[in-house]
Amino acid sequence: MNWNRQSAWLMTSGAYKVAKFMDSQFAQYRASRSGQFIGSVVGGFEAAQTICENNRVIMGDDLEQDE
Repeated sequence: MNWNRQSAWLMTSGAYKVAKFMDSQFAQYRASRSGQFIGSVVGGFEAAQTICENNRVIMGDDLEQDE
């Protein structure tokens, strides 16, 4: 997946997004696909990226409709 930085708080790749937010003093990350959260809140971009990549493998051809 090719990730594009939209802002300091958002990375996108097709229908996938990883949003960064602050919980107290700790950065947290949440993955979503087409506006729906997938996976859980994680502590790093790489972990959220892995959630997106795994979801893409599971969803297969359905992704083509979202991009």
